[in-house]
Amino acid sequence: MNFLQSKQIAKYLGGLLVAITCLSANALTKQDVAKKFGVNTSNMTLSAAPAFSGKFYALADETGNTIFVSEDLRYAVSGAVLDHKTGKNLSAQAPAKPTKFNFSDLDLSDAIKIGSGATKLIVFADPKCGYCKKLEREFDGTRDHFTVYVVLLPILGQASLDDAQNIWCSADPAAAWLDAMHDKPIVKAEACTVPFEKNLALAKKYGITGTPTIVLPDGKNIPGFVPVSTLIQQTGGQQ
Repeated sequence: MNFLQSKQIAKYLGGLLVAITCLSANALTKQDVAKKFGVNTSNMTLSAAPAFSGKFYALADETGNTIFVSEDLRYAVSGAVLDHKTGKNLSAQAPAKPTKFNFSDLDLSDAIKIGSGATKLIVFADPKCGYCKKLEREFDGTRDHFTVYVVLLPILGQASLDDAQNIWCSADPAAAWLDAMHDKPIVKAEACTVPFEKNLALAKKYGITGTPTIVLPDGKNIPGFVPVSTLIQQTGGQQ
């Protein structure tokens, strides 16, 4: 695992920790976390008490990279911070000036094409990401409305990297990706050349630090899950 992957994982876990501590005043169990986030917690550890608390402020740079700092400046947290009571991604509401994504920066041969609709989206996704699965399953009913270019961003550990490689190197990456998103077994494929380093570099260029991240036709980035009905409203049939 390279430095960038490790950094991305640290950011994800930092954001996940904040979200976990906000869920309930009662002691959490790993089963609670697994049910809420759709992740496998068998190899994770969970603290017996909240790691920290306090009021946090969003600090964003001109590219949209955001960290959250506590009022007393003791803590700084990076990554997606989710309010699971309201369903809002607080990172997406940070006072940032995000850079518009230039679609021409993505080599379409480095992405998995799903669907045949007129409205084109890019989705940065990890095969182990629970919200990526939720998003992809919502797309199931809109394949004739959207064409989605899935950019594999395996940032959640070695298991993500292994799954992404088997998906990319399969005879039919689109079918393999959809199978993975519906929790079907991922078939081991013969090793091939993968675009993951290029994908990570592209994500870094645009300040994309988590999955899923959705890129709309106008270049706007949406970090985290949003309902497909919202995407239809926001795109208005744009190509």
